Amino acid sequence: GFKEFMFWGAFSYDKKGPCHIWKSETAAEARAGVIDINARNAAREATDKAVWEAKELKRQEDFFIKHKRRRRPVWRHTEKNGAHVVKK
Repeated sequence: GFKEFMFWGAFSYDKKGPCHIWKSETAAEARAGVIDINARNAAREATDKAVWEAKELKRQEDFFIKHKRRRRPVWRHTEKNGAHVVKK
């Protein structure tokens, strides 16, 4: 059958370097990875939000000089704002 895998290796002239083939991730490992990423995101969300709010405040001050009204931005902890994200 078909098996998908990742291979890492180093090759040079006259010598084969260290090689490693990763095994498929089990469901338990995938769940543990998601739990770990969620814990890391929870730990850093407050600092990421503080940085975002500081940037937004500066941007809003600059914007309000030119314009009077504007929709208020809403905080979302995304990859753009520093969250770790699992990509498929």
